[in-house]
Amino acid sequence: MKTKTELKRGRMTKVVIATVVSTFLGVVLHAQTVSNIKVNTSAYSNVSLDGGAKQISVLNDTVYAVWAGTPTEGNSSIYFAKSINEGSYFIAETFVYQGNGSLYHDMFSISVSDENGDIHIAWTTMTNTGEANVWYTKSVDGGNTFQTPTEITTNNTSVYPCIGTHGNNVYIFYADASSYPKADYYFVSSTNNGDAFATPVKINDATICDGTIPEFEGLATITIAPNGNIYLAWVDCRHADGNGDIYFAKSTDGGDNFSINIMVNDINEQGADSVQFHPAIAVDGSDNIYVSFADLRTGNDDRKAYLAKSTDGGASFATETLLANQCNYHDIAVNSTGKLYAVINAFIAPDWGVWLLESNNDGSSFTNTITLKSPVYSDDVSVVVSDEEEIYALWKDNGAEGDDNNDIYFAKITDLATNIVETNDNNEFIVYPNPASGEVFVKLPENRNSAEMTICNMQGQIIYRKTIVNSITNIDMEIPSGIYFVNVYWNDKIQTSKLVKK
Repeated sequence: MKTKTELKRGRMTKVVIATVVSTFLGVVLHAQTVSNIKVNTSAYSNVSLDGGAKQISVLNDTVYAVWAGTPTEGNSSIYFAKSINEGSYFIAETFVYQGNGSLYHDMFSISVSDENGDIHIAWTTMTNTGEANVWYTKSVDGGNTFQTPTEITTNNTSVYPCIGTHGNNVYIFYADASSYPKADYYFVSSTNNGDAFATPVKINDATICDGTIPEFEGLATITIAPNGNIYLAWVDCRHADGNGDIYFAKSTDGGDNFSINIMVNDINEQGADSVQFHPAIAVDGSDNIYVSFADLRTGNDDRKAYLAKSTDGGASFATETLLANQCNYHDIAVNSTGKLYAVINAFIAPDWGVWLLESNNDGSSFTNTITLKSPVYSDDVSVVVSDEEEIYALWKDNGAEGDDNNDIYFAKITDLATNIVETNDNNEFIVYPNPASGEVFVKLPENRNSAEMTICNMQGQIIYRKTIVNSITNIDMEIPSGIYFVNVYWNDKIQTSKLVKK
């Protein structure tokens, strides 16, 4: 087993506004808003966002962040902070786990249960002699306290855990580096909110790994769809000349079974035998799967980010396309309507910075570039999208000169497109349950004439229309996960109410 320094080899090198029109829908245009704040309140000799999956999570109006910090040299701890007002400010950080000089904590991710709001965190704990295991903890009181960590692994070679949740299910995906610089990948699950975990199962299905992983960094990632499907991506070494290809698998039964492994990067593409690493993954409501990854096909000093897409649920991936040149780190997220976002730390003339890229055509191109902070260097970035279609980004900020200022920064980006405004101020009609995961009903006052109802998506397109006769009626169509607006026209007035479909 290699030491921490050998395992962690990352390095630093020097709105379009769409107008929508609907018969029964009111719209209002807002300017793009970007907030940019420092999250940590304490000073550190070093901080880290190095890991897989996400270091930021959002539930309703609360934003959660996790990072590793060393307040003094050789004293490493895991820290947590949250904002209860959509990221306007963060409450001072607290310890997830307070380390000591004999242990080093890093490679972490966070997930918050959408069912009970519990906070779940997994990370790697390493000894001074390089023994590494996956640790896990949770908070059931909103992050005020965290439980004593559980050792998920005891083999002393487990790194880069990624965590995801769905209801009371907790999933951890991690790399076993016992054959460093090769790796195998394991998945472990809990069905009782993290109180106990099942036996880990191996995910990579190659019988022999002939290659190596030259860049042992950001090895694995995970995302969970609203319907509970589990999506995994990792750096694979089964090809002797592959130098670390990106592979994918998914489960549609809560992790009991996984699909066969599918190569993400195109092996026939020029430069396919280059070093590929640090995958990120996002899935939209139509089961379109996006995987981005770092790539050195044009040289070790020219790190790029590429993006590959699957439109058949992960059975195959199209040839990757360039996401960003001179890109140190990246992450991707997709909103409920399928709009894809990428946050990158890259050189975009005239300087390095952290940028948000927006794609309105399913990742075919990114036409809107928004400055989150520039000039700045970063060691990693993480991005999520809330149910309210707001984008939240987190990154380590090394300052304009790359001088290791060692701070954690956050940005919230809103109003990238047309905002649709609710006008049902007096609750004259009710849409329930809301949020909804199954059947949806609309209740109107009894003393009214028949009404016309439409449902619009976030683009203002009418996807459903119905005449309402009774005071209670159901929406008799299957609506994919996302945010919608229910519009009712009766008694010569229009009322609009938002519907969140899980």
